[in-house]
Amino acid sequence: MENKKINSKIMKLWRKHKEKFNKVFPTLYPEFNKNQILFIGFNASMNDNIINKVLKEIKKDIKNKEKYKNLDMNNCFNPNDSDKEFIVLFEKAVRKEGMCQYFNKFHKFDNNFDHIDLFYFRMTSQKDANDVIGIKKDNDGNITKINKFGEEQLKITFGIINEAEPRCIVVANALASDIMLSYEPFKSKIDKSRFEKFGYDYYDVNGKKIPIVFSSMLSGQRALDNHSFRRLKWLINRATGVGAVE
Repeated sequence: MENKKINSKIMKLWRKHKEKFNKVFPTLYPEFNKNQILFIGFNASMNDNIINKVLKEIKKDIKNKEKYKNLDMNNCFNPNDSDKEFIVLFEKAVRKEGMCQYFNKFHKFDNNFDHIDLFYFRMTSQKDANDVIGIKKDNDGNITKINKFGEEQLKITFGIINEAEPRCIVVANALASDIMLSYEPFKSKIDKSRFEKFGYDYYDVNGKKIPIVFSSMLSGQRALDNHSFRRLKWLINRATGVGAVE
């Protein structure tokens, strides 16, 4: 089922800033399942091979093919309900094990997880994505500036995290980790006081402290090696009480 509250905010923002990006549909979300591991990436990729593979798979399963036959990924400013519904189906399908390398890694932690990105535009190049939201850093690597288009997306993401009420957050992208650690509205919600003892931080979700683990990509060219991935899995299991150490 579509998350109408969140998706209406995203589409309103897209129409407001349509000069900032290519005309491809933004990420639109289904309803979130509470108490899941929530993985956070940077932005949705625009990989044509993956998109075509997932679209083909969806069309196999849906009964009313006529309803979706005119979907145009480049008609994102005035989508009808069927367009939005189909993009939500896409987001659910691409997360299934075996559909996309990026999501396959998350299944190694738990088959029941949620995933969001800090930003919703579909773009593969990290440099191009940085340019779209105008990221600036200081000499220590702290994020000091993001443009209005980026900041408005971050505010939506902030609300999504509160709505999802996860049991643990894993930020699976180095730049996304940098943004959350050094930029509002996330920075003031992060409690680093127990990191030295536990190896993870806490994030305030509706007044409740949730374990949050900052990492880099789990798949792709700059992914964690197998040993680092193994340690990350151990840490998340400890943070969520699975195989906790006395």
